[in-house]
Amino acid sequence: MPALYMDSEAVVLCVKVGCCGLALLEIYRYECFKCKRGDGGLGEVFKGFKDEKDSKGGGGYEVFLSHISLLFATVATVRRDGGREKYIGIVLVCVCDSMSAVVGSLYGRYKIPGNLSPRTLEGFTAFLLTAYVWVRFGMRGGKMEEMDLLGIYIVSAMEAGTEGIDNIILPVLGAVIWV
Repeated sequence: MPALYMDSEAVVLCVKVGCCGLALLEIYRYECFKCKRGDGGLGEVFKGFKDEKDSKGGGGYEVFLSHISLLFATVATVRRDGGREKYIGIVLVCVCDSMSAVVGSLYGRYKIPGNLSPRTLEGFTAFLLTAYVWVRFGMRGGKMEEMDLLGIYIVSAMEAGTEGIDNIILPVLGAVIWV
């Protein structure tokens, strides 16, 4: 984050190059798959990025979108001006969503009623509490504004109810609410 403050144009350029590079790697994987050469050796590299939301394309080819959406969405919502709320996209995806996934995977027993995704109440609670701690202490310096609690609940509920790739929705929604 300090690099963004010092030279935001360079960081934006790095993000654009990163997104293009990841997209080109995905095209390379697809071309190798289409020509029956496997995935060009990149399947093992990308395996760490794969989650249940990545799609299975025609003929068994898997399109990995999580890594591209994670890079794009978290940084796309960052602004150079403003206070600490300008980092809300990065915090929501990299900290809150990760905490939710870890707690939900390790301790999650109770599925969210009416939700088709494998999200759990324990993961939802972890997201909610992590977002609360960030907004209250990281962003507001110990104080809370009236709409912050509603915003935290809306973002947490969106994360729990999203069936698609929430790495795009969370930063955008957080930026709309707080930036």
